[in-house]
Amino acid sequence: MAGETGKLLRAVRLGQSIQQDRLYSGLLSQRQAIRLESGSNDIKAQLLFPILERLHMSADEFNALLTHEQGDTVTEAKPLPQLLAKALGEFTSWGDWPLTEMERAAITRYALTAPVTTLAQIEAMIPLIPVFPQQAEKIWRRLQVFSELSRYNELASDWCHNRLFTLLFMGKRTEAMRVVKRWQSLTTLPGDAKQVRLFMTSLTAALPNANAVYAVTDPMIEAWRNFNEPVMADGMIDNRRHILTSFGIHTQWRNQEIGAVARLVRAMPQAALEQLNIPEYLNQFPGLNAALKEKQATLDDFIEAL
Repeated sequence: MAGETGKLLRAVRLGQSIQQDRLYSGLLSQRQAIRLESGSNDIKAQLLFPILERLHMSADEFNALLTHEQGDTVTEAKPLPQLLAKALGEFTSWGDWPLTEMERAAITRYALTAPVTTLAQIEAMIPLIPVFPQQAEKIWRRLQVFSELSRYNELASDWCHNRLFTLLFMGKRTEAMRVVKRWQSLTTLPGDAKQVRLFMTSLTAALPNANAVYAVTDPMIEAWRNFNEPVMADGMIDNRRHILTSFGIHTQWRNQEIGAVARLVRAMPQAALEQLNIPEYLNQFPGLNAALKEKQATLDDFIEAL
């Protein structure tokens, strides 16, 4: 693979919008960097490791890309548009950088079209699957490059989680069941990921019977509460209600479902609450205002409903 190392370094560098002189500063001269990235020269391991550190990549991750990406695929890398360069620069500086929707969209499109995508960039794409559901499989295929790495199962599980939610919110159970099989094939997951997988796969299997869905998921929600994870419990109640609505089988609002929405609203920042028209906001929850009217109650009356 002599010569390919430099070409791949160039592709990854451009993908993160890092200037050549900044990446190789103190390690290579400008002439050496140009020859390396053109494939004319190779590089010693003691110089490669600090370069990878500046690219926020492990040696194993780089080796996986090097094994997978060859020839023209790598040499197609080009400088990035300004908006995308800014967004990726912010993300690689701080993973929780508050990106705009345009920046997030730019990152997602890049991940789907770039010749080379790093694990950090794939990780950024996974939460955006609901925004571009039709591209989810492309993200999955890019993730397979890293299937032998230790973080693969974690990110593959995150992909399955986001993809499954998206399909169920769209009412697509057949496609969702295929994701369930993919998720169940992952053998090594953290304990919390196993619990979420059990909840979601059990819910999917019980569809489209609403009573069966409640029967298999209520004990898990109660367990989260018993283990002092009320936010997780409320999130699953709300997602379950959303999924049942998508399948047209959410026929009535249970008190715990109203309680989950009530706590969601209460947890909003004060500045947001001051600008929020609560009745108008509640119209986003089909049937909720009608249920409150029928019960002659307000959201606050259900704050303690678990």
